[in-house]
Amino acid sequence: MASIVTTLLLPEGRTSVVDSFVAYHLGIGFEHIFLFLDHARRGLEGPNTEVAVRLLAQYGGERLSIFFRSDEDVEKQQKERCAASYARLEQYLEDEVQARQTINAELATVLAEDKGLRWLLHIDIDELFYVTSRESVEEHFASLDAQGIMQMTYTNHEGVPESLDCVDYFRSISLFRVHHFQVPLTSAAHDAIEYWKARTNHGQYMLVYDCGKSAVRLGRGKVTPRDVHRWNLPPESASFSRTSLADARHLNPSQVLAMKVPCILHFVTCGLSWFLDKYRILGHFPDAWFNGALPIAPSFHLDARDSVMSQVQEESERFFRKQVLYEEDPNHLHAQLACGVLARYSFPSIFLTLLKEKEEQEEGEEGEELAQGETRVLKLRQLCDTAAAAQTEAAFVAAAEASAAAAADKPSPPPPPHAPSPSAAPSSEMQRLRILAIATQKFL
Repeated sequence: MASIVTTLLLPEGRTSVVDSFVAYHLGIGFEHIFLFLDHARRGLEGPNTEVAVRLLAQYGGERLSIFFRSDEDVEKQQKERCAASYARLEQYLEDEVQARQTINAELATVLAEDKGLRWLLHIDIDELFYVTSRESVEEHFASLDAQGIMQMTYTNHEGVPESLDCVDYFRSISLFRVHHFQVPLTSAAHDAIEYWKARTNHGQYMLVYDCGKSAVRLGRGKVTPRDVHRWNLPPESASFSRTSLADARHLNPSQVLAMKVPCILHFVTCGLSWFLDKYRILGHFPDAWFNGALPIAPSFHLDARDSVMSQVQEESERFFRKQVLYEEDPNHLHAQLACGVLARYSFPSIFLTLLKEKEEQEEGEEGEELAQGETRVLKLRQLCDTAAAAQTEAAFVAAAEASAAAAADKPSPPPPPHAPSPSAAPSSEMQRLRILAIATQKFL
């Protein structure tokens, strides 16, 4: 029913996030992923080609389509099947990644329709579509269909790294800065937001975009990307666009469809090496997109460019520590969580870990046993989300054990006699490991 398109360019040796991106989204119920590798074609020794070969061998062409930027057949299809957009964007394709993302997304709409897919979500390689079960994906898009909705825009939350670096941010990051439109209107939340704004040079709460990402319904007329965030619908369908963002800057109450899940988890520069690699790849980009047509406001994005392009490693690390990395004490974290400015989304990391363990432990087993293993993994969603929501160790353990018992159809243990003080709040790593330990004991 639903598919995903993404355009990516990875630094050499950093392909683990592609494996995680594909495994997670196919695992939660998306039928197909269109990957556009945004670089010149290499031989089989090239890292991006290696990951393409590996993924196609694992998932097959029925669930995964991979395209290379320099593939003449891809360019031919774009010219023929996306003719108007290609003519408009051709002059920008060499220098503007957003132009390439746009034309790739439009080609994906055509290819997805060829495959009989009904929905297409456009996200980046550092983003995940967050749901709570495989059934949630199916039910969500079926619900949009039933309401006649043609486009759905989802709220985005930004990942907050708690350690200096990581190999795979999808497996390492569970703490997120909640989109300001979903933060409670309290004085405590206001103060917590001001803490984040004071960390940047331009008073930004969110480091990059705050306008969400969108999925579009296919098969009901020609749709094209408006930009990397939204889609252009046929004129007769324009009123059937919905958003979970109640944005006062251009609010149309009739188009707001309130929901917290699904949402987009954005793992923006979640690690020093990822931060450095991103801005080294982008290079000395100008202060405006599309030959000056769209100026970039003074922002974290421009400051990050200047910091990395200075080629002074110590300066770039200082910039990252000040504006991205979160190193406060447990009491500060507890206060941020309690007022709703920060939130834990632990399931993706744990789900990926369990999928990997299942793959390693059950390699060579019969298909029926593999299916049973997958069912056990999917039962963990309630456990992960319930346990991760707890803010103190004792409450965390009680929530995790209660959820585990419920999933295993066993009586729940009694609650703790009293809640400990905020200073007892466990670290994110303690939370992750404890959930994983309980999950492994109960289900694997």
